Amino acid sequence: MDISKSDNLTDRDITILVNSCDLYEDAWEPFFRLFHIMWPDCPYDVYLNTETKVYNCSFMKVQTICGGNISWSKRLKNCLEQIKTKYVLFFIEDFFLMSPVNERVFDSAVRLIHDNKRIGFISFNPDLEKEGGFWDLTKEYNDVFNYIGKKSLYRINAQVNLWNKRFLKRILKNKESAWDFEVYGTIRAKIMPEIALSRKIDGPIVFDYHYSLGYGYGIKQGKWLLKNKELFEKYDIDVDFDKRGFYSRPTRVSRTKRNKSELLKLVYKNPKELITIIKNSMLKSFPFIKAFF
Repeated sequence: MDISKSDNLTDRDITILVNSCDLYEDAWEPFFRLFHIMWPDCPYDVYLNTETKVYNCSFMKVQTICGGNISWSKRLKNCLEQIKTKYVLFFIEDFFLMSPVNERVFDSAVRLIHDNKRIGFISFNPDLEKEGGFWDLTKEYNDVFNYIGKKSLYRINAQVNLWNKRFLKRILKNKESAWDFEVYGTIRAKIMPEIALSRKIDGPIVFDYHYSLGYGYGIKQGKWLLKNKELFEKYDIDVDFDKRGFYSRPTRVSRTKRNKSELLKLVYKNPKELITIIKNSMLKSFPFIKAFF
């Protein structure tokens, strides 16, 4: 792979980091098998960030960093301290690749982040058609990428992003969860000078994964989403789905049982669901108001 090694840029300036935890151990094999199928000539070092368990990969080189049982953000930050490259391509273990990586566009992103030191990260979210409403992507950076406006919700996020490692370390704060990182990291980034870029909504997909309940891929609340089985079988990847089972949508009653922190996050992430929860709670407490809905 040629990444136009201008200004001494080499393959050793980039690390691929797959962030995980011990509870998702059964996702590692399908993740890396699909990764290897879709990017067989990947030239970069690959690390897996876990708590205590080590993954022994038989078909590609994967180095495990065990960070212990500490907060999500602290463990990630400690992991980054052990990675020596300037840039990190970040994955989560259930972002299962479904088609070959667009290396040409990724190479162009590598050159951009290396040549423009103001770029904090470049996002490759493949589902902007559905999720792009959280971001202001109206300002063009070039013919492939747009700016992510500073007023965007979840501007800081845990999608597949190419990070300037120094910026990612500054955004991370100890004791935060992944959700806190997205919510409060977005707030912190408002006063930082770094810019953020995203592929254009109608632009080429670089990393083809579709993590969401709607698409049916990934793991939600500890359960497999239904379409993983079809994807894994297509590539002869054997997974014991009985260990964690398949996710099923909650009933209306169970959806109202959320703690305050979860409800607050819905204000940003899914306001329609929050309205439904409030409405159902009111109907349960005051049946007479049903006439107004």
